[in-house]
Amino acid sequence: MTNSKVNIKNLLKNNSKFFQKKIDFYKKIDFYKKILTFLFKKIFFQKSSKISIFFNFKIKKFFFQKSSKIKFFFQKSSKILTFFNFKIKKFFFKNHPKF
Repeated sequence: MTNSKVNIKNLLKNNSKFFQKKIDFYKKIDFYKKILTFLFKKIFFQKSSKISIFFNFKIKKFFFQKSSKIKFFFQKSSKILTFFNFKIKKFFFKNHPKF
């Protein structure tokens, strides 16, 4: 058991330059990966924010156009309901003077 540990240590000592080069290489890759990720996120979110602003505008425009029609409908329907309520109350009070 100890013999294998010694062998591994010797291997590491003998190949330390090789391993150090590998470690440096992976550090560089990691560094470039972080830079690319940052740039991608920056570009993507700038574009996506412009796209989302555009869609928000379109959705709001569509919704408010539709909601104004809905509002108009409810205004009309409330006038009609008011008219019918008046007629019903008038009829009810006419036929039932107790109330």
